[in-house]
Amino acid sequence: DKNLRCLQYVELEEIEPANTLAFARTISAVDEIRLTDVKITTDQWEEIGKEIKQPHSKLKKLCLYDMEFSNNEFAMFSRCVEDIPELEFSEINLSRSQWGVIGKKLSSPDIKTNKLLLT
Repeated sequence: DKNLRCLQYVELEEIEPANTLAFARTISAVDEIRLTDVKITTDQWEEIGKEIKQPHSKLKKLCLYDMEFSNNEFAMFSRCVEDIPELEFSEINLSRSQWGVIGKKLSSPDIKTNKLLLT
């Protein structure tokens, strides 16, 4: 099997809006995505969320390192959390209420997430 299994993006200041759909499809096309200090807009998180909900999505693990979210970006990101079987967070800057949202999502019986690693 020669399919790409893991893709990592590091220190991206901007993903061009014209590339939003391609970026979201790329994320849903591999087993594991690692994002380190990547600036993803609210619209881009929304598109990623739509893609990973599709039956063709292969995403099984999302790793976030050194990430920050505005409230709107976080709102869209949090919609993605429940559709990813494994999450890994390291040095992500979330408020207490944002952690509460994640906790609430992870406590739902209908989620696909079965592992969360915090480092």
